[in-house]
Amino acid sequence: MPEKLLILGGTREAYELAERLVSQFSPEQLTVISSLAGVTEHPRQPAGEVRIGGFSDTTGTGGKSGLQNYLLQEKISLLVNATHPYAAQISENALAAATEL
Repeated sequence: MPEKLLILGGTREAYELAERLVSQFSPEQLTVISSLAGVTEHPRQPAGEVRIGGFSDTTGTGGKSGLQNYLLQEKISLLVNATHPYAAQISENALAAATEL
C-alpha cells in the first residue's frame, strides 16, 4: 500500500512540490493529496488528488480535531504545511494535530 501525503497548500511552493512528487513517485509508492482552503473561485488544480475546504469531524467540528480525524480516516502518513505564511490558524492546527497523533 502506498504512503499517503497530505499537502496543506495553495502556495506556489505547494503546487511545485505536488508536481515534483507526482512525477517522481508512482501511485503504488506515494499518493499525493493537496488540500486547498476553498477561498479562490477557480483555483489552479495541483498534480495528484485534490480536496477543497476545511476539515470537519463527525460532529461538524473543524480545527485540530477535524484535521486529526481526516488524517486518521484517510490513513495519511505524511503531512506538509505549505500554506501561506499568514495562514496562522491552519498552521497551528496542523502542528497540533500531527504532534498529538
